Amino acid sequence: MAHCFKYSVLRVIPDSRRGECVNVGVVVFLHDEVDVRVLPSLAKVSALNGSVDLHQLRDLPSTIGEWIPTGDAESRHASLKDFGVVSVTEMGEFETDGSRPSYETAVKRLMKTLVTPVPAEIRAVPQNTRIVTTLKTKFRANKILGAGVNDIAKHLVVPNYPIDEDEGLFADFVVKNGAYHITETADLRSASASNIERVRIASFAAIKLHRAKETFGRSTKRYVVYASRRGAPAQPENLIGQYADAIFHLDNKKEMANYMEHIMDAASPTRALHSA
Repeated sequence: MAHCFKYSVLRVIPDSRRGECVNVGVVVFLHDEVDVRVLPSLAKVSALNGSVDLHQLRDLPSTIGEWIPTGDAESRHASLKDFGVVSVTEMGEFETDGSRPSYETAVKRLMKTLVTPVPAEIRAVPQNTRIVTTLKTKFRANKILGAGVNDIAKHLVVPNYPIDEDEGLFADFVVKNGAYHITETADLRSASASNIERVRIASFAAIKLHRAKETFGRSTKRYVVYASRRGAPAQPENLIGQYADAIFHLDNKKEMANYMEHIMDAASPTRALHSA
């Protein structure tokens, strides 16, 4: 027998005067409770307004569940129209066959369709293939280059490792030894590229580094190997430096030796046994 559920999209409106909002989750009005789902990453809220308390947003499932009054869906919906910086859209409906799997599938579909950010257009961003190829050669020469994602368990460096496949985010290189060690590359050498284009390249690396720490935990180590033209503006390097534990210039032998020391140490099975 078909079951009908009413729901609304949760929106964050940091400043009503500006009229800007961002969808962060959904709330389903069940018979005797509410089911609140919130995005695992709230980076797009920070991008809209850095003053919003993300911890409070992550606590919305429990906060709304404890605060919302009893009653029909309409009255509970009305009570959420001015919940601090959070509001709700008008109610919609969806149907399931009554089973839990059918319900979960429907809610996940709502999140993907109405809330989850559209996956990044990876092909539109330069892939820094020259730096990636150089690093692969170094890893291969040291016998630490993995062939696939399962090699992460062997303490090998895995290229193109998924950070968030739904968002289209893949790290250039990852090795795990207790903590995850993420490497992003940024090739800023193009003489024809404007400074805006170089900042765009750096921004994409910064986004992936930010999401990596959210996904893999606070102990995640984040590195950037970059290349730049002499005399070019330093804004891109400054940007990625804010999201990395260390950055290394590809043409600086001392910096690259330091980088390889970090990676070789992380790829050491012996250390993994001691830190387990």
